[in-house]
Amino acid sequence: MTRFEPLPFCGWLWLAWAFYWWRSARLAAKTAVVETPAQRRGHILPTAASIWLLLWPSPPGPLGAVWLHGSARWTGAALAAAGLLLCVWARVHLGRYWSAEVALKEDHRLIRSGPYALARHPIYTGFLSAIAGTAVAGGRAAGLLAFAIAVPAYWIKLRREDALLAGAFGADYERYRREVGALFPRLPTRR
Repeated sequence: MTRFEPLPFCGWLWLAWAFYWWRSARLAAKTAVVETPAQRRGHILPTAASIWLLLWPSPPGPLGAVWLHGSARWTGAALAAAGLLLCVWARVHLGRYWSAEVALKEDHRLIRSGPYALARHPIYTGFLSAIAGTAVAGGRAAGLLAFAIAVPAYWIKLRREDALLAGAFGADYERYRREVGALFPRLPTRR
């Protein structure tokens, strides 16, 4: 009997997520303002490299070094599943205002409900969580490198998106930024 492994399970999760992402893109509204092609490459290429490193069956040399064994890797698969589900929830909640690029849609409005009440960029939170989870599920050094590549790329994208939304929504977005964390909920502060 063949044993079911967490990394191939994550590969199937990523494939299902990619199909949904591609299929639902047709529901987005017409774009009014969009990032430049060079800016887009700044997060697309690291994303592709990260996913390739995560799902590479047999990375050579130090990239293939195993740092985690056993059932703990299933915890990573659960984190990957939760992260991809968060991406889907946030995308469904954004509806027609979603875009793969940093962009404003025609008649764009600021969404502050659902997952956007918890974090300003829950899709990025989910995506980075899915990468971290897949890295744990694989238990190899290549996964750690994948996460190290994805984090700065998505932090730069997040900052660019914050600037675009602040320009479009002014004081409303600045208030939102003060009240809601970028990737994670803000902890209550003592007064």
